[in-house]
Amino acid sequence: MNELGVEITDSMDTLLERVEMVLLKTNDDRPHLEQVLAVLKAGMPIFIDKPVAGAQRSRKSRRSSR
Repeated sequence: MNELGVEITDSMDTLLERVEMVLLKTNDDRPHLEQVLAVLKAGMPIFIDKPVAGAQRSRKSRRSSR
């Protein structure tokens, strides 16, 4: 990854010191809120890919199972 200029950090704080904006893209939407709040608190622009899809699907499936 280093050869491609990609740096991997071990914390959101370290990441936010090194970037100008964030693209949040993950298969697991559970940590999204915590990550989004950190980026917003830093005053940076953020693009979130499908942040609520999993939660919305879960709500619908819980309602239909009642």
